[in-house]
Amino acid sequence: MRYSNRLIFTALISAAVLACTGFKAAAQAKGPAALEQPVARVLKENISLKQVEIGDRERRDAQRQYKGAEYEKWLRDYRTEKMVSLILNPLLREYARERGITASVKEINSLSRAVYGKRIARGAIRTIAEATVIQWKVSKSLYQQYGGTVIFQQANPLEPVGAYQKFLEEQEQKKAFEIFDPQLRAAFWCYFTCEQSMIVPPEEVNYDVPWWLQKAK
Repeated sequence: MRYSNRLIFTALISAAVLACTGFKAAAQAKGPAALEQPVARVLKENISLKQVEIGDRERRDAQRQYKGAEYEKWLRDYRTEKMVSLILNPLLREYARERGITASVKEINSLSRAVYGKRIARGAIRTIAEATVIQWKVSKSLYQQYGGTVIFQQANPLEPVGAYQKFLEEQEQKKAFEIFDPQLRAAFWCYFTCEQSMIVPPEEVNYDVPWWLQKAK
């Protein structure tokens, strides 16, 4: 997912009007209690509108950086990214847990050397390196299971969005997650089904070697 930290998203141009309408309608509901209302649920945990909304400070910063239609587009993408993050990340963690996907010390240190120039990963670098190794292993497993389109992302150079889509379709059918608002649901699914940018050609998709070791060559 296109997160600013975990999965860094590209724009959702095709869903612009639909997503913007849904988010604005929900955000403009009267009273603070409306922000606490669940708009989705994942693994039996509710997701409130407040969790999808942007904070006041970040909003002001964005308004200084973006103007007019550019700001509206940024806001649509931000809210959609949050929804995707809140749903997909717990499901991927559960997927990894069920399959015993973990990161060994050797793998963590190999990423630390290649990306950070540190022979031994410690502290925050170790935490990030471990999460990145697991992310790559989960991506590899999903791609082997489902195939589909792969895109380049800064935090995940081989992000299997096509596999994510098929995985999420199965999870939705199993009621592992639900999105109650139809506009929010449409914006969520557009990330996986709308036209993608930065598509990795199939012949260049290589999960045999971790991307950080490919980069190090």
